[in-house]
Amino acid sequence: MFDSPGIFYFKTPSEFIFDHDWNLDHDKITKLKDHKLVIADFSSEHYGIHGLDHVYSALDQQGVNFLLLTHDPNDHLRFDRMLFYPYWYHWTRKHFVTHNSESVDRTYKWSCLNANPRYHRIYNFFYTYHKPYYKDACFTFHSNGKSISDRADDLVLDDETIKFWSEVGHTLKTRSSLAEEEQIQLDANCSHPANSDSYINLVTEATVIPKIFITEKTWKPIASGQLFLIFGNTGTVSYLRDQGVDVFDDIIDHSYDTTADWQLRLHQIHQQLEVLLVQDLKKLYINTHLRRQANCEKFFSGAFDQKYIQTIQQCINTLS
Repeated sequence: MFDSPGIFYFKTPSEFIFDHDWNLDHDKITKLKDHKLVIADFSSEHYGIHGLDHVYSALDQQGVNFLLLTHDPNDHLRFDRMLFYPYWYHWTRKHFVTHNSESVDRTYKWSCLNANPRYHRIYNFFYTYHKPYYKDACFTFHSNGKSISDRADDLVLDDETIKFWSEVGHTLKTRSSLAEEEQIQLDANCSHPANSDSYINLVTEATVIPKIFITEKTWKPIASGQLFLIFGNTGTVSYLRDQGVDVFDDIIDHSYDTTADWQLRLHQIHQQLEVLLVQDLKKLYINTHLRRQANCEKFFSGAFDQKYIQTIQQCINTLS
């Protein structure tokens, strides 16, 4: 769709939009006018609360014929040339490999698979570590080192949590220490025990700051046919529900999805996790088999984006 003749597509804004300090580079933007149609894809990363508005304005003022793809469905057509593109949904459909194990006898009651140590993930680890059900989890951090991966608009943690991380964080297995086969599992393979051998998946998304940003982390339990809770941006579960994903509202109270305070949101998520963990999870898995399987089948069929990709194609056809 993006490689049609006359289309200049990019998702490396540092090369075509920003300078080395991530300020708008108007000389670079002016050069984009040489192309018949520019598709600036900002959908694969979270660029802050107001960042894309500034980019849109600069492209528009320079007279570039463009479409700007955003990561937040609430931004869809907020401006004429700003469209939401569910990048990670289409990436996961293309790359995911799942063994789709339907064993109802699972080793772990729940799982929480973490990649880079971000502040909200560290707090979740701190909060979880002191709960009795921590021992029932497949709980992992798979980073390339001990440092915290942060961003300019990130959260602030209290001294107690930072102290805990400094004392305990280094004991966790890092990605670089994993065998090559295990590293592959983390990226595009749902055979990791967090997906294939646990009943419930608590997803810790890339960020919890405002504006929806959904990555492969959220799609993995759906593609794997798991029950799930999402520690991400407010509105994430609502978006999934609107796309036709069964979020098991009759089993899980996802009202945390509207809670603005990220720490309170996490506490509410753990309240729901505790409700689930006292149930007969094997029986629950058996009773939800058809629904979970339907989620998996719809995921791979493309059913969870029947709207946005068609709108983008229509706009491309009109502008090019």
